[in-house]
Amino acid sequence: MMSVAPHSEVTTIEFSELGSLSLTGSCLTIGNFDGVHLGHQAIIKQMVQETSIQKKSVLVVTFFPNPADFFRRNPPAFYLSSPRGKETL
Repeated sequence: MMSVAPHSEVTTIEFSELGSLSLTGSCLTIGNFDGVHLGHQAIIKQMVQETSIQKKSVLVVTFFPNPADFFRRNPPAFYLSSPRGKETL
């Protein structure tokens, strides 16, 4: 899942749709972001602050399931946040 947040607007798209976006001048972070804890929030807040003056997009790329779990034989069944929960946070 990936969220695009230009100026407080959040749009969620599937990873396969990434190629259709114009990413020129965007600020991008990639991570699992499970739980969207204070450290995650600080990263995203800093990105939004730095790009708001320049009116650039902030892109947050997240994964579900976690890539490490995807490649395990018996992945854990517990996540702190669902994909929609991450989007809300």
